[in-house]
Parts: sequence; C-alpha cells; structure tokens
Amino acid sequence: MKSGKFFLKAVFVLFITASVIGLSSCTWFKEFVPEFDEENLAAQAVVTVSGGNFSEGNDWLRKNNSYLTINSLASAVLEIEFDFGTETELNTVVLKEKGTAAGVFVIYAYSALGVWEKVYQADGIGAYRICYLEAAATDKIKIEISEISGKTKIETVEIFDVEEKQSAFRVFQDIKFEGNNILAIKNDPLKAASFVSGLKNVTDIVVTNAYGYFHTQVPPGQRNRNPVAEEKYYGVRGTGELSRFENNFNALKSLIDGTQINIWCRPDIDQGDYYGAINAVSTAEFIYRTKDDVITKFSVFLTKYGFYGADFYWDYPSHLYHWRAYNQLVTDTAEYTKVSVTSSLNEFRLDSKAKAVTESFRLLTHDTAINGYAEMFAAVQKAIRSLGLPKEKIVLSLPLYGIDDGGAHYDYASMVTGNNTDGYVGSLGKWANTALITAGEASVSVNFSGFALTRDYTLLSIECGLFGVSLSDVAFDAPYEYEYSLRKAVSEVVSGRIKNT
Repeated sequence: MKSGKFFLKAVFVLFITASVIGLSSCTWFKEFVPEFDEENLAAQAVVTVSGGNFSEGNDWLRKNNSYLTINSLASAVLEIEFDFGTETELNTVVLKEKGTAAGVFVIYAYSALGVWEKVYQADGIGAYRICYLEAAATDKIKIEISEISGKTKIETVEIFDVEEKQSAFRVFQDIKFEGNNILAIKNDPLKAASFVSGLKNVTDIVVTNAYGYFHTQVPPGQRNRNPVAEEKYYGVRGTGELSRFENNFNALKSLIDGTQINIWCRPDIDQGDYYGAINAVSTAEFIYRTKDDVITKFSVFLTKYGFYGADFYWDYPSHLYHWRAYNQLVTDTAEYTKVSVTSSLNEFRLDSKAKAVTESFRLLTHDTAINGYAEMFAAVQKAIRSLGLPKEKIVLSLPLYGIDDGGAHYDYASMVTGNNTDGYVGSLGKWANTALITAGEASVSVNFSGFALTRDYTLLSIECGLFGVSLSDVAFDAPYEYEYSLRKAVSEVVSGRIKNT
C-alpha cells in the first residue's frame, strides 16, 4: 500500500514540477526555438515600465524565474520602453509570456522627427513570439500591451539586429491549372509580367491535380473486383484533357525559363465510391491492387514532362489499413523520384521508412495559421514532438484565404477586390487579420492571416530551421502589384533574411 501511495505522490510531484517548469524548459521546446548569435540589444538598454497594474521581478529581463507580472486591468495600457542611448539598428523583437492574457501589443520606434512611429502590431504573445520588423535605426523603442484579460507574466523581451544567413530555405507555390489558364497568362504581356513577379523567391511549384490514375469507383458489394485504373490529365476527365494539360504545362515552363524553380506533380487521388461519396476504404483497396501499375505509369509521366518529383496528398485516410496502403505508395514511388507528402496533423501515421524517403512534409496548417500565432507555434511543436518529424523536413502551409465563423472560405483576392464593406482589405492596413465581407444581404466577419502575420510565420520558419513554407493556390492571392499581397509578404522576409535571394 505504501508503494502505491509513493507512486501516486511521485506522479503528482512530477506533474506539478512540469507545470512549474513550463514550456521554455522542455528539451523539445529549446530545440525548436532559435538561438540568435547576435547581441541582445535589450540587455544594454535602460528599461522603463509604466501604466497598468504591474510588478517587476528583480532584474526580470536577465534573470531566470523572474518576471514582469501584469495584473488584470483591461482598460490600462502597459508600456515597456527601451532607451539605447544612441542610434541603434534593429529588425527583430522576441517576446515570451507565461500565460495568454496579454492582448494587443504594438511596437513603436522613436523617429528623428521626435515622434513615435508604429513598426509592428499583433494580437497576443503566448509562449514565444518572434516579430518581424522592417530594418530601423532608432535610439529607443517602446512596446504597448493593451486589452489585458487577466494576470500574466512577461518572461523576457529580446531585441536583435539579425544578419542575413546562408540557407536552403524553400518556398512552395501551388498552381491548379483549372483555376489558372497559364496559356492565356503567357500570351498577355501584362499578366505574364505580374505572374513572373509573383514567383520571386519561389523555389518550387506544385502543379495540383495535374495527373490522375487513382480512380476508385468500384460498385458496392464488389470489393473483390479490381478497381478501374484510368489515366486522366489536368484534373478532369473528357475529350482534349491531355492537350489542355500540355498547353498549360508548356506555358508554365516557358514563363519560368531561366529560373531554378522545381516543378512537382501532385496526382489526383480520386476518392469517390460508386456513388461519388468519399470512401477511404475503396481508395486503400485500389492502391493495394493496382499500386505497381500506377507507379510504373506515373513514373513514365513524370519523366516525360520533366517533373522534379511527386507530391502526395491523400486527405482522408483514417484507419491503419489506409495508412499501410499510403506508406507503400510513398516508399515505392520514392524508388523512382523525389517525394513530398502534404498532410494534416490529425491522424498522421506515416511509418519510419516512409518518413525517411520523403524529402519534405507539407503540413496543412492553413486553418491553424488563421487561428493565430500561438496555435501555429503549437502545431509545429506537435509535428516535432508527437509525430516525430525532423524540423529540417517540415514545410508550413500558409493560407491565401480567410474563414468566417460558419466555416465558409473567402480567397484573399476577392477580399481585396470584391464586396467588402470597408472597401479594400488594404484600407485596414498591413496589420489586419479580420475584414467585414458582404455576403448576400448580410455582412460577415472573416478571419485571415494578413500581411504582417504572414511575414511572422515566414520568419518563424526561417529562424527555426524549417525546410520552408508553402502557399495555397496562386489564384487566391491578390495581384502581386498590390501593396499587401501575401506572396509579397513571404518574399520580403526571404529577401531580407537569406543571402543571395
């Protein structure tokens, strides 16, 4: 009986210890969070805290387990000012919070004109937040925190002037021929110029649903019958589909001629059953029975058109049986070409062999990104800690669309140019993450990853050593000439932080 009590007591002590230690002391957390080689400029500054209801721990910026504690006072604005004493160049601010109560925070730089200029704004801090600032030279900055929902602790604030680094960081761009008439774009000089500009710093293009050989429509009650294996192109069945694919594909190759951009093929895994409903069991049966034939013909197709590799995206596997089929498909295809896997974080069950042969894992973090920085950060932690994915192979997928409270999607292009009660998303500024959209006779609030947040996600990926970022279909973004194009947000960070881009 005593041993049982001892065991329960030990478990309780371990639980409390883990809770007290917090995320920042976990090994996996430390491995994920970047360590900057540059000097922490905050450590040399004169720091003044004012406003709100707070208490400062002894030397809280430089001492472990000492914090700036903020008490709940939603109407107050807490200010933390850093005076460097001389003009100082900086481009990055890192904040860590033990809690989630800090609301909106804004960073200001003191200008030569003697006024405070906003250089950053965001909602929430959380366990870790790295903020992308356009390069600035100033003698002091201040951070304002408002809309404080409860008692919380600011663990630290770090300020850096981060130098460019050598990196093989990749930027993936999805292009679906059905929504993008590439041949028509190529033949229009203005559209062609805009299209090519939008590919600045893109390293990989994924042509989605370009080829289909995964036709799984087996009549009910006939699972023993071999599924129909039907080649199709351009994502549609019908007369002329191959010629349409070739016209668009050749136009794409012409537009990117002279670049080092890789072109991937994402095959269309048709998961409809005999009645057109999603049927993962039927798909798994099909893969098991026709895998060798599929892979052989698929590899011929990839070689014929000069694709860099295959990007697999099967959205609906749930049972182990489905994943066994998927693992076989991935590992066997990798014998012929490079393979990447696009997948959600839920029910991810690629085995160790499939993980080893996969060049990159494009995590479907689109909706997570819209939910905010803290959730995005947690998603990557889950991928590393729970799924066992090496961070060097992880690609964060960034959305070019928004979602309303009912789950409806609105692409960013229409939000900028379509029915918007505020006129344009641009009128909300680069910090916007919500917009009012006119839908029928009603106005709905749409959440999205705006320009500044997209920059932050890109910076997080670079500094944490991830493989890259991925953008949803190019047709969803505003024209690249638009000041707050989300592709431009990604390109801006890549250009500013990676050498030779």
